[in-house]
Amino acid sequence: MLGNQIWSSSSFNIIHLETMFKVDVFVRRQRSFDDAQFQRRVAQVIATNPERTAYVASAEDTVLAKLEWYRMGGEVSDRQRRDVLGVLKVQGELLDLAYMRRLLGRQPQFMSRSCAQRVGCVLRTFRQRKE
Repeated sequence: MLGNQIWSSSSFNIIHLETMFKVDVFVRRQRSFDDAQFQRRVAQVIATNPERTAYVASAEDTVLAKLEWYRMGGEVSDRQRRDVLGVLKVQGELLDLAYMRRLLGRQPQFMSRSCAQRVGCVLRTFRQRKE
């Protein structure tokens, strides 16, 4: 079953039954965005004693991926929209806005023009706070 998800480049979940901790796994596809995500991955400590680390997507790439899923879902998913706004709110000034704007401008799969304008407003707000 797991092999099928990997070969079909889809996603799957891993659940640690003792803690019910769930991890979403997304198989890397042959796209420039997936390559950029992989290069920008961040090591996070997920357990101590002994210390264990795992690679996770950067906050910027999480936002971009969620915008892409929002677009694929017809831009109606409240969950994706809330997730994007949550990451933007929490990460705020730490985000690499230049990277996000560069990918948003080059990759139309992330969002429609009207959605891009709304996200652009949010990114401008964060940039103004930085300056």
